[in-house]
This record gives sequence, structure tokens and C-alpha cells, in this order.
Amino acid sequence: MKPSLSVVTETKPHISVSQFSTFVKCGIMFKFIYRDGLKVPPGIALPKGGGYHEAAEYNARQKVDSREDRPVDEIIEVAVAGFERRVEHEGVLLDPEDEARGKSIVLGEAKDSTARLAAVYARQIAPRYQPVIVEERQRVPVDDGPRDLIVVPDFVDENDVIVDLKTAAKSKVADEADKSLQLTAQFMGHLDVHERVAKQLRLEVAIDTGNKQYVQTLETTRSLDDVQPFLDRIKLAAEAIEKEAFVPTDPSNWWCSARWCGYARTGLCPFFKGKR
Repeated sequence: MKPSLSVVTETKPHISVSQFSTFVKCGIMFKFIYRDGLKVPPGIALPKGGGYHEAAEYNARQKVDSREDRPVDEIIEVAVAGFERRVEHEGVLLDPEDEARGKSIVLGEAKDSTARLAAVYARQIAPRYQPVIVEERQRVPVDDGPRDLIVVPDFVDENDVIVDLKTAAKSKVADEADKSLQLTAQFMGHLDVHERVAKQLRLEVAIDTGNKQYVQTLETTRSLDDVQPFLDRIKLAAEAIEKEAFVPTDPSNWWCSARWCGYARTGLCPFFKGKR
């Protein structure tokens, strides 16, 4: 049975899965980003992934009507331009090891990696799919919750397969797709907005190790039994956010370090101490 959903109201605040994940990971980080608007430059992985996704979206949108992929070189060009634009506008925060190697060297390597990842998408992922829905913003009302859920799937193909694109430097663990809240949200959005049950959910991971490039495809499914527990998680997090219950993460977590957290590295986080 489909969960009870309230009427969508455009003025109601929203929460995305990435916001939920940030809140659960570290409430102070969530506060800095989403309440205070206090942002630090991202790590090098973010402009790489952003350029890759921009190229994939560019190709998928035109393929809805053309039913043909753009040339590989063109897709690579879009990805690299997206990477460069993000670095120019948002900057990049390098970890101490990369700083020691030199910013120009690190940026050059990242740019080359973005091009290789885009080539993997263009040659090995894009030809396998005919998209019909691309980057559609879906607002899913959560019953009695203070915030609606916003979902934006990368694309849905003509066979009702929802595809989430990822980039990585190594293979994901085997159960990554089974545990993905992002895929659960996309299943929920497709069900609520289009009243269709996705036949399959896939993570398509483009991997660049530096020496080798390949694709890892992880397939999974969801059922209606997965929906309500997911919405309950979202609702509880939204309620805590409304109460401004911003709890800092356990300092023993690996991401609470100067290497992995820009707020720790720049001294903005009052809870971070030391050089971990």
C-alpha cells in the first residue's frame, strides 16, 4: 500500500538526500552550509564529479529527442569545461599532501582525470541507455513532516530503469546500491510523481585509478516496503533541523579531520581540535 502523502505546497521547506546525509554525518557541517551559508572551497573530487555530471546531463537531455549520443570528444569537452568553471568560481581546497605537490600539478591531474571519466561515460555507459526523464526535480510531500523531500534522479530510461551516475578512484563495495538512500529516494520520487514502480535501480560508477579506467554497474531494486522507513528517517531529520538540533560528529570519525573537512582545516569549526 502506498504511504499517505500530504498535499504538495510550494512554500513548504524541503530537504534532499544529500542534505539529510550531511545532517546525519555532522550537524555542525549542516549548520554551516545550509543555515549559515558559510561555505569553504570544495575538495578536488567535487569539481571533477560536477564536470562529469554536467557532460552526462548535456548528452542525456539531447538524446531524449535525438536518440543518439553526442561524439565522445564533445562530451569530454563539456566535462572539462565544467571542471574548469567550477574551479574558477568556487575554488578548491587541497589537502596538505596535494599542497606540497603543487596546486598546478594537482589541478592538471584532476582535469585529465575528468576527461578520462567523461570518456568512460561516453563510450561505455551512455550507449546502453535511452533516457526519457533527465534531471527532473521531483517534490515528494512527506506526511505530517515539516519539510518535503526533493529528488533529482540523473535519468530514467525507457525501460523504467533509474540510473544514478557516480565517479570514483576505486570500485565501490558490492552492496553500495542496496544501501543507497539516494536510490530509495529516486524510487520514491518516480512512484509518487509518475505513479510507476521502477523495474530496476542502478549505480553506474565510472572509475579512474590513474592507470586504468572502467565501469562498475551495481543493480538493485526497491519495494513499497522500503518507502515508509525511508520517509520516517527523512521526517525525523527534518524535525531535528527545525529545532536546530545541530549535533557535531564524533571526533573519532575519519571525516572529522583537517584532511577531510574544510571547516576543520580552515579553523572555522569550534569543535575541532588538533591535526588529525
